[in-house]
Amino acid sequence: MSRTLLVLAIPSLLLACRGNEPVITEYSYPILAVSQSTVEFGSAGWGEKSQRSFYVSNDGGTSLENGMTMAVSAITLLDTTAENYTISYDIADITCAGGAAPAADTAAASKALDVDTGTPAETGDSSTDSDSDTDTAGGDTGAELPPGVLFTLDPGCRIPISVEFGPTSTTSVGDVWGALQIESASQEISADASDDEFLAAYHKDPVRLSRLVYLHGEAEHSAGVLVVRPRTYDFGYVNPEDTDDHVTFIKLDNVGDGDLDITGVAFATTCDPAFSLVSSPTIGTLAAGGSTLAEIRFAPTDDQAAYCQLLINSTDPAAADVDVTLTGNSGSAPDNEAPTVFIRSPENGYKYSAIRPLEMEINIFDVNQPAGTIGCKVKSVVQGSTVATCSAPDDSGHFFLDIDPGDLDAGTDTLQVVVTDGSGITASASVSVVIGIDFPVDDNDGDGYGSLTEENQDCDEDNRNTFPGASELPDGLDNDCDGIIDEGTTDYDDDGDAFTENEGDCSDFNDSAYPGAPERGDGVDNDCDGLVDEGTSLYDDDQDGYAEVNNDCDDTNAAVNPSAIEECDGIDNNCNGLRDSADACIGTSTEPIVVGGDIGVWADQYACESGQTITLQVVEYDADGQVPTYSWQSTDADVAQFDNTSGSTVHWTCPTLEDNSGGKAFLISVSVVDTDAQADYAYTKIAVYPEDYGLYDTYQKVVIPEKKSGCSSSGTAPALSLMGLGLVMVGLRRRRSV
Repeated sequence: MSRTLLVLAIPSLLLACRGNEPVITEYSYPILAVSQSTVEFGSAGWGEKSQRSFYVSNDGGTSLENGMTMAVSAITLLDTTAENYTISYDIADITCAGGAAPAADTAAASKALDVDTGTPAETGDSSTDSDSDTDTAGGDTGAELPPGVLFTLDPGCRIPISVEFGPTSTTSVGDVWGALQIESASQEISADASDDEFLAAYHKDPVRLSRLVYLHGEAEHSAGVLVVRPRTYDFGYVNPEDTDDHVTFIKLDNVGDGDLDITGVAFATTCDPAFSLVSSPTIGTLAAGGSTLAEIRFAPTDDQAAYCQLLINSTDPAAADVDVTLTGNSGSAPDNEAPTVFIRSPENGYKYSAIRPLEMEINIFDVNQPAGTIGCKVKSVVQGSTVATCSAPDDSGHFFLDIDPGDLDAGTDTLQVVVTDGSGITASASVSVVIGIDFPVDDNDGDGYGSLTEENQDCDEDNRNTFPGASELPDGLDNDCDGIIDEGTTDYDDDGDAFTENEGDCSDFNDSAYPGAPERGDGVDNDCDGLVDEGTSLYDDDQDGYAEVNNDCDDTNAAVNPSAIEECDGIDNNCNGLRDSADACIGTSTEPIVVGGDIGVWADQYACESGQTITLQVVEYDADGQVPTYSWQSTDADVAQFDNTSGSTVHWTCPTLEDNSGGKAFLISVSVVDTDAQADYAYTKIAVYPEDYGLYDTYQKVVIPEKKSGCSSSGTAPALSLMGLGLVMVGLRRRRSV
């Protein structure tokens, strides 16, 4: 701020003409005022709403004839519990002193505010409203709002700010504090602006600058909280001929402190009929701490993959709809391994007379399921068809198989034994057989295939295990003579993800599974580290028995889960939405929290003159109920004067500035630390001006009226005389806002 001496040139001839003396009009600078320093909402439960309003006003005069237009630049929620409050306003609701309408058009739609930026939520642009780019909402000119201005208020005008309090499921029971900061702003004005131009601009309150409004509600919790475990279940492979019961239980727990209504438990319409609900959980009220079970059976009629979702509906305000994913025979079992098959006899190049059945000795093994449940068939490579089906008669996997000669054609053929497990994973073994003919003359390795024939040509006459249709081996050779080496073996990248089984690919039939792959919540060990779904919502990362999908609200901390004991440590240990003393916590001390965060110091004004006393205050809350102590200080301890430094409200005397201040403000930071066993911190900045600076003076506009008639008998002589007379200095003061 600065002082300006206005020099008026008034000819001495006019001094005698008293009717032409200067007319001085005083204008009050804007005063940013709020109707309430604390807005109380009373109590509300989860899902309930409580609404209150307060007024923001410009108390610097009653009209544009004695005051200036004020700009409001931001309305911002500062506290960490801001998600519990919603702010909105409607510039059409602006009213002015005496019932007068605002000077500018105010026909605009209401706006909800973004709680982080203080700007209208629907546009994110604080300089405009939803209807017009030129509506000033009570400004004095109707000109376009400058950037960074939400609305303006003429002197004597006010606007209601609506605040809605609605506790969320993550809110503790008890006190819920918030802090709302309203800021004013000035438009930049050139140093040589005229009085009219100066008065036409938007101004801020030069003394208060901003206002802090505290918000206080009480959250009640009397709702049930549903925990469902498990949220995914894989039955693995189940033989369609298996008569044993394959069942699992889904448990529903009410971990809240109020009743929970289970309103529905049913399968989705897309569920495979292999799943059935043997016993349904309680439909109706489940008391606090109560549990109920859903029993699910999986009884497939074939080997095809089956999927299902169990849908659970309740009155839990945070999780009204919960899905449980069920799978079976799907190949998604994380420990699934491919089956193996060996042909014990005959050997490659066996000469078969085709008089009696061809006997084959076979061994089948699978680590995941009994050998007798593995599908088996024998294919003729030359014919391109299945010539026999087979199965192990017992779990040893060893058996003999006779193939009817009538199913085989004369000539050299490759018989492949192909086995498939319940997850659809296959393996094969092969044998070459010379059926009813002599060995080809160009067959040098005795596998029954020659190297000279164009059809079914042996691609390696030095290897008895290499011939058309042979099962591929991980030996670096093209065993089946198809031009590709080692495909389908541990040495080949079958799924195209750049890794083979020998290079660590744990699922070479799934291109989303390979070493270093991002883990997905899909029941597969995507990164091949031996863990399934780690780091996802399906995995219990902290090994406390609960994953995020089982209502673990912090799966990085084993002390936080639905069965944990609530401690006084500032967090919701048992994941029921209650924190610390609101949930009968034990043990640990929590730090006090300043409402409004690190800028949560309230001041009755943010500018003062040397020697003036102002009031500072902090509001804090502490979950463990301890009473904190306070310690106030400023950036210059030698000049700062507190009436006491250990209260939540203190009086601070603005220090005396040095003579060389040059009339400029000195910015001092005032801070407070509130402490029990731990501490929180907040600060604000106060602009201190020299004593008698005129911080509270009004703005003075000076107008020299035209000469009154009758002041001179010559009519035009006095006016002409002005051009040649000396000047008389008359001092008047006016102050421009910063």
